[in-house]
Amino acid sequence: MNKYVDLYERAAAGGKNPRWIDVAVVPLAQDLEQATGLKATISGPFGLRAECVISLNKDGAEGERKYLVLTPCFKDNSITLFYDTGEARKRFEPLTLGDYNGFNNIQKELPESLEEIAAVLRNY
Repeated sequence: MNKYVDLYERAAAGGKNPRWIDVAVVPLAQDLEQATGLKATISGPFGLRAECVISLNKDGAEGERKYLVLTPCFKDNSITLFYDTGEARKRFEPLTLGDYNGFNNIQKELPESLEEIAAVLRNY
């Protein structure tokens, strides 16, 4: 279990219903800022997958830009965070709701360590 899932599960203890963005994604974005030296911005959640985007940017128009698309899966006061790998499959036809909402995107479970998470950041 990674730190961000643990933060959510502690906040959800006793049947509470915390905002996953606040208790898991915001701390992840802050840690990625420190690890990469880039400024983090959080957008979302969007669409049927409730996807959230962490954008990391260097100051200036020509600076380095990276991002991470996260999707939650909730079960029994627990959360699993998945990230989009950048690969796609053809499960849903183009121009359908499934396609528009990212259900063709291939996802993997968010890695355990911050170093591994930083390694899966995608370039713009």
